[in-house]
Amino acid sequence: MLEVMKESQFDEVFALMRDSFPVDEYRSYEGQKALLENDLYNISVVNGDDGGVIAFVCFWENDKIAFIEHLAVDKSLRSRGLGGRILEELRAIRRDMTICLEVEPPVTEQAIRRINFYTRNGFFLNEYEYRQPALGEGRQSLRLMIMTSGKKVGEDEFADLKRTLYESFYKGLKL
Repeated sequence: MLEVMKESQFDEVFALMRDSFPVDEYRSYEGQKALLENDLYNISVVNGDDGGVIAFVCFWENDKIAFIEHLAVDKSLRSRGLGGRILEELRAIRRDMTICLEVEPPVTEQAIRRINFYTRNGFFLNEYEYRQPALGEGRQSLRLMIMTSGKKVGEDEFADLKRTLYESFYKGLKL
């Protein structure tokens, strides 16, 4: 189901990203496209019957962690299990790694629904302090939370995870 994104599909991925996330949760078009040159960054897509992108997952990985930065499904296809199948496939392929992702704190109905979705799909909410760096000029740093696959992590493991996110994946961005 998941396929490595072809560079010619980037515009479709970015349009779906822009439609699915608040502006502070993604980079500018140029900033997002520049990530394609980073060996730690990956985009996989799900193509529809017509060949167009209907879902995608953007993730960073090193030898220990896979960090899902963005996961989106076309609005017309949500609530049909596609997002869960994407997570299942990603977990199966990277079963020896901790997979983590960011979520908004559970203070809005939408944030609670999103956390419940990830919980149903094998992720655990960690209650430690975390901020996503500002993803570019004019973007704001955000107070978010980290969910991890398989289990909650302890405080020391969380500190290592956070350090990896900041130093390897969000390198050079300001909190």
